[in-house]
Amino acid sequence: MQLTVQPYHKNIHPRGGIVIRGRQLSGWLRQVQDMGVSLEAAALYPIPGETANSVWGCLLVPQGGEVVWPDDTGANVYCQCIEGRLFIPANSRLYPQLSIIEFERLFKDRLHFFHPETGWVILPEPVQWRDVLVRPAACLRRITTPAESLAVPSRATAFYKQSLSPEDTLEDLAREFSRASVDNRPLSFGEKIRLWLLRLLLGKAGEDSDKVRSKWMERLQANLDELEERNNREVDKLLNLFKKDPIEALKYAIPIDNDGVSRGGNTAVFVLSRLWANFSVMGNLLEGVGGGRGKATSGSARLGHNQMHLLNQEYRNTALALMQNKDYRQAAFVYLRLLKDYHAGADALEKGGYYSEAASIYIKYLDNKLRAAECYEKGQLYGEAIELYKELDRSERVGDLYLVIGKKKEARPWFEKVVAQHLDHQDYIRASLCLRKKLDEPEKAQGLLLEGWRNDRDAVPCLNAYFSEIRDDRQLDREIIMIYSEETNGKNEEKFLQVLKQQVGRPGVEQRVRDIAYEIVANRIAVDPFISGELQAFNKKDKRLLKDILLYRQQQRK
Repeated sequence: MQLTVQPYHKNIHPRGGIVIRGRQLSGWLRQVQDMGVSLEAAALYPIPGETANSVWGCLLVPQGGEVVWPDDTGANVYCQCIEGRLFIPANSRLYPQLSIIEFERLFKDRLHFFHPETGWVILPEPVQWRDVLVRPAACLRRITTPAESLAVPSRATAFYKQSLSPEDTLEDLAREFSRASVDNRPLSFGEKIRLWLLRLLLGKAGEDSDKVRSKWMERLQANLDELEERNNREVDKLLNLFKKDPIEALKYAIPIDNDGVSRGGNTAVFVLSRLWANFSVMGNLLEGVGGGRGKATSGSARLGHNQMHLLNQEYRNTALALMQNKDYRQAAFVYLRLLKDYHAGADALEKGGYYSEAASIYIKYLDNKLRAAECYEKGQLYGEAIELYKELDRSERVGDLYLVIGKKKEARPWFEKVVAQHLDHQDYIRASLCLRKKLDEPEKAQGLLLEGWRNDRDAVPCLNAYFSEIRDDRQLDREIIMIYSEETNGKNEEKFLQVLKQQVGRPGVEQRVRDIAYEIVANRIAVDPFISGELQAFNKKDKRLLKDILLYRQQQRK
């Protein structure tokens, strides 16, 4: 049996040592010190050269305890270790594979090493440093070195803003604006009489006869008719003002409730008066949050359905005009305070770039944390966006934002969680993309794609993606041969043929792909004559082939 070591796209076996090139013992020692490896925790085995009594370099093998590999090996390279006794270069594999019994018989208790230049060698005894090192007297002196100081960064790698909480944001907006003054004068003598009469009507001032009650009802009905007429006149004034000057009309506009009730400063009748000192977006919204000053809205004036509809239409037309003029803050005032349309108001703030305020509306009044997180992200308020994405279990967005603010270490566990979630659903393609693009682990990504082919989960897309990531033509050729010979059988031959159709145009492997395709078609054409049609994909310029295929199918039918 002839053993060979062949190139391979990944490491199958664990790291077992570091190969150091050079003929001088002092050079080995310098390399070991540069890598930060202790001589007490490692052994150095000389590697013979191509000629007799020559040395090519050495193999550094950790000894005992938990192995801590250096972060930087310089010009030196790692090698793989098989069963603790055979060392082969990285990105290679032993062919053919050996059973444990065969391995024990061939390598026994000696260490062996395969080098691409010198071939197979049995490693001699390790270097005994006590025999070759002479410690000078000067080294016996104790040298004290200062502790490492904190280095000031020469440049900033990332900036991100931090906003207030939604409650604090809304409170600040409320303090920014103010309402027009409210009439807080005490009740006049006539108003006191009216209040007494209303209480009497409701039965709180003693019992009245039916005759007295009927008389008062007639008077109150007449009073109500008068108030409604006055209401209509005042609403008409407001509607006319909207047609002349919509911005000025907004200062006199009354909010509209969902029940068809318009809020005003009078308990019985709407009087056209200036209600708003300016266009505060948040004042009324905060009465239950931060002690807003919207006390003028304690009463209500009930309007007719037609007046309510006209006011609603004027408010919305004005808001649309403000949006077109990019006056997003004033448009938000109309939506939030006059129409109580929180969706449209938050959208206006978001379009205007008031992302923190829009996010506060989404959280407090619409319970839409996803839109709030998107607003925070647009406003570069990454800390707040990350916390919301964590609540929503959007692990990939959390990892992406950690990368944006330069926290690669914090991003890693979230991307690993994404990979695990994809693997739970056997989505090998998305899992491999996350490994490759987000975690920078292309070898593991390739392994997942090959696993998808083996488990027949999106087998064709997985293998196509696997081949597309191999840039070297020679390596691609080797991989196609290996997968066809070791990973393909009667159950997935036709799927492998579909994969080959995507690779036929790649230079360097076109002939190899065509030969394997012919072989697969020849193996299966007796069972499935229609597979002959697949040959067209591998011979697009052969116009006679189609005729031959059709003729063959006709013969099979007969």
